[in-house]
Amino acid sequence: MSSSSTTTPSTRKGPAGTGDYSVQQGDCLSSIAYLHGFFWETLWNHGANAGLKAVRRNPNVLLPGDRITIPPLRKKTVPAATGKRHKFQLLNAPAKLRLQFLEDGEPLKDEPYKLDIDGQLRTGTLDDKGRLVESIPPNASFAKICIGESDEWLEVDLGTVDPISEISGVQGRLNDLGFGPGPVDNIMGPKTRAAIARFQRYYELPVTGEPDQTTMDKLVQIHGC
Repeated sequence: MSSSSTTTPSTRKGPAGTGDYSVQQGDCLSSIAYLHGFFWETLWNHGANAGLKAVRRNPNVLLPGDRITIPPLRKKTVPAATGKRHKFQLLNAPAKLRLQFLEDGEPLKDEPYKLDIDGQLRTGTLDDKGRLVESIPPNASFAKICIGESDEWLEVDLGTVDPISEISGVQGRLNDLGFGPGPVDNIMGPKTRAAIARFQRYYELPVTGEPDQTTMDKLVQIHGC
């Protein structure tokens, strides 16, 4: 991440947590837990990760450089008679993809969609609030969505939005919502300030061009995370 001398009181917290695993761009707790053979709740509620949990609050919005403690896996022995066939089921908790689609601030109600998750295609219909909710593999990294009869696909990199406490998190959400702050570089420059002002004006907030708490809360609400 880049740095800048320009900061605001409520942003630029930096990495959190302790542990041996360092979060990379694109990681979320679901994908990290899946990689190491855990349910995400096991890692999230582990005592050694209490500091990270207190800062991040959302397990699937982590900052590159955050540290996570991953405990050793506990071995489980199951008795089974020799000479017979036995069936074992691997439990896995899917992650959820939640998106909302708006046009001029109004939800795209009941529109059909096509969803491509890492090359696997599925179809569905948005609900009456324009929301798409799909179970996806915990380690999914990429999605493409096509709404209605359009041939235009929206591409989404999963797990790449930084926490709202970082300038990069503000920029990423503004980009996703179409307010165009420019590159996600973690620098509070004039393009980012102008994008914040556009967002504030659109949602009838005090127009300051600064990521104050009211603006960040609204960004999280509209963005969905």
